Amino acid sequence: LNTFEIDTTTGAATLRANAPAIGTPSGPVGIVVGRRFLYVVNEEDGNIHGFAIEGGSGAVTSTPGSPYTLAGISDPFNLAMDAKETTVAVNDCDDGDYGFALIDKLTGAL
Repeated sequence: LNTFEIDTTTGAATLRANAPAIGTPSGPVGIVVGRRFLYVVNEEDGNIHGFAIEGGSGAVTSTPGSPYTLAGISDPFNLAMDAKETTVAVNDCDDGDYGFALIDKLTGAL
């Protein structure tokens, strides 16, 4: 997962070192970003990867227990987060089913 630092004066984006891993990213990847957390699905490894966004620097770190799996979701493709950032919904590419997970409001764990 590449992350960038944006210069607020010039708007220039600089690639950050130490990009967090999201498994085997050879398949399609979906991402949803909130104010404090972001989640990435990786169709290739079947996982949901959670990251906390550090408020001051914007750096990201894995949430506790990440990566996650959801029962019945073997081929995650898309995901969405509700406006209050309490729930993540994940779509399974193979059969169109949806899985849902509650977001721990303190840690971002699913």
